Amino acid sequence: MAIKIISVRDSGLAANLKLQKGDFLVALGSKSRNCTFEEFQSDLLRKFQPRDTITVTVIRAEKRINLSGTFPAWKARDTYVP
Repeated sequence: MAIKIISVRDSGLAANLKLQKGDFLVALGSKSRNCTFEEFQSDLLRKFQPRDTITVTVIRAEKRINLSGTFPAWKARDTYVP
């Protein structure tokens, strides 16, 4: 898995992890696997809840770096799903 970070919003998971534009996300926790962005996103949503601590590994300036941050609270206008 290698997902290139192309932008980071001021709030949210990427900001909490202190990801930077140009980072390559290569592992979630201690696991690295080949997957699409959609599969990675699905893994995040299934495995973590708001306020959980997440650790990722990125490649930044040709160095592997572990980053940790808090999974943010859900930001949904509606909580009801028909």
